[in-house]
Amino acid sequence: MKSPADLAGSLLQQWRNGAHREERLVDPERGFPGGLQIGAPPARACGTEPAVVGAPLSAWREVTVGEVVWDRRSVRGLAEPVRVPVRWSIRSADEWVAAVDAHAPTGEAVSEMRTEFATLSRVLAAVPPRFHRYLVRQRSLVMATGTEETIRVSEVAGILEPGQADGLPLRALPMIGADTKFFERNERLLTALLDVRFDDQVSAVGLDRFLDAAPPSGQWLLVVDLDGDLLPYHELRLSDRTIASEGLPGDRMLVVENERCRHAIPPISGCVAVLGAGRNLGWLSSPALAGHSVTYWGDLDTWGLNILASARQHRPDLQAVLMDRSTFESHRALAVAEHQPAVRPKVGLTTEENRLFDILAGSAEGRLEQERLPVAWVTDRLDRL
Repeated sequence: MKSPADLAGSLLQQWRNGAHREERLVDPERGFPGGLQIGAPPARACGTEPAVVGAPLSAWREVTVGEVVWDRRSVRGLAEPVRVPVRWSIRSADEWVAAVDAHAPTGEAVSEMRTEFATLSRVLAAVPPRFHRYLVRQRSLVMATGTEETIRVSEVAGILEPGQADGLPLRALPMIGADTKFFERNERLLTALLDVRFDDQVSAVGLDRFLDAAPPSGQWLLVVDLDGDLLPYHELRLSDRTIASEGLPGDRMLVVENERCRHAIPPISGCVAVLGAGRNLGWLSSPALAGHSVTYWGDLDTWGLNILASARQHRPDLQAVLMDRSTFESHRALAVAEHQPAVRPKVGLTTEENRLFDILAGSAEGRLEQERLPVAWVTDRLDRL
């Protein structure tokens, strides 16, 4: 037979388990009541060792938290059945904490659970439900951030939109209640909460690039000489500021959203490729690049088309490649779900691209990532240019 202290220790371990915390704090109707089996003493012990059995029985009679379920057990040699506890039912999160508080043997750990529960309760009451699961799972991050700061980060994560910085440094964004170091201090938590809203798009490209913010020292981009004779190295990294101020050789430029599809790009005469810019595309408007014809290739999803529209704000003359309905329809089997589609851009897309945006937004699997396209298809489309 387990004692109240034994099972309170089990309840404390359950608190430390992210899955248990999430189920009981985020979805209490599913998580409660939770029953813990006490385990009845052997029938022989009830008759031959009443003093040994009597102590835990007495302890269970004093339990006032939750519901102790009792049963009667017949014992040879005794005239009356013995009443024994069989299950301890915990019916709410408050009872969960109270049971540990009253019976767990480790004082420091009990105090830690009580403090964490109070903090998470305040946070969950103040932030949007869509953030609850992440915050409950990441209790250590919430505790390190603090109650009020976590609530403020959640508020900011709920209103930020892609490209909102519009070239400003993050610390220059006019967020009420956020000091100049707010973004630096809370980058990890803010990125994670924005990932909840935007289908992991933020961590994939970084907070600065997602918000189109100016990095403190510029963003380093992968530059590839597709011609073979334009640069001293086949591949190198240049900052966006250097590209904007100094320009690039050749007369053609292929701008690619991600770096992961470098393997699919064939040699192209007179062309330099710039990969990995994400939403950071302000440098395209530099006069030093005005003589280049610009081709843009991004992911074939609503977010990719959203970024394409943004690119056209800086270079209205650019043409898109591999971002058309034919490419999507020919490779639907490679597409995956886009859980949070982007907002349709008001300007920057052609009529056909707007139709494609509707198709992608309405598809159960409307996200075709660049690197999933077959190399032969990519090569053929680029060669046609």
